[in-house]
Amino acid sequence: MLMNMKVHEFVEELASSSPAPGGGTIAAVSGAFGAGLAAMVCRLIIGNVKYPDSQEILPPVLVELDGHVARMVALADEDTEAFNQVMAAFRMPKETDEEKALRKTAIAAANLLATRIPMETATRAVEALEKMDTVIAYGNTNALSDCGVAVESLHTAVTGALMNVGINLPSVKDEEALEELTGQRDQLKKRLDTAVTGARKALAEKFVY
Repeated sequence: MLMNMKVHEFVEELASSSPAPGGGTIAAVSGAFGAGLAAMVCRLIIGNVKYPDSQEILPPVLVELDGHVARMVALADEDTEAFNQVMAAFRMPKETDEEKALRKTAIAAANLLATRIPMETATRAVEALEKMDTVIAYGNTNALSDCGVAVESLHTAVTGALMNVGINLPSVKDEEALEELTGQRDQLKKRLDTAVTGARKALAEKFVY
């Protein structure tokens, strides 16, 4: 599994001629990094009784962020595996009508999976990004730069994941699934714009960078 590699091993694999891991995996990793940084900022102040409001507000936020970190780490591997499944489906035999039918079904299923996984990455990253206003307001003020990196990492995660959704959508042949995924993508774009604008504004009000 990619996420069990050492960092330098992962980067070397990423930079190799192999098409996977690719952008979808990196989007998930970026999301995990962003949510992880936000979780750190919460932990730096939780337990400090000098900030009673933070003790009430941040713990449930931290639980959500930890959940996003764990899931996006898993999605990084799942994205690569989904790409491999697409490639495997295209390599299936197609000599007989039965083989052609099986191959067509496998390709459709693999393409749908390869679209749903980055959609989940984008959804998770948006949900984490929507918590950043609260983290910035109630987190450790000495870690505002970490909040900023978290915001931009999550923004990259959403944007990158939606790029992967967009490039895969034309391969989704199930009309109902296509309509569902297109609607989800459009809603996530709107949520992204609102969340990142709010978080950047909150940061700008705290310090100059």
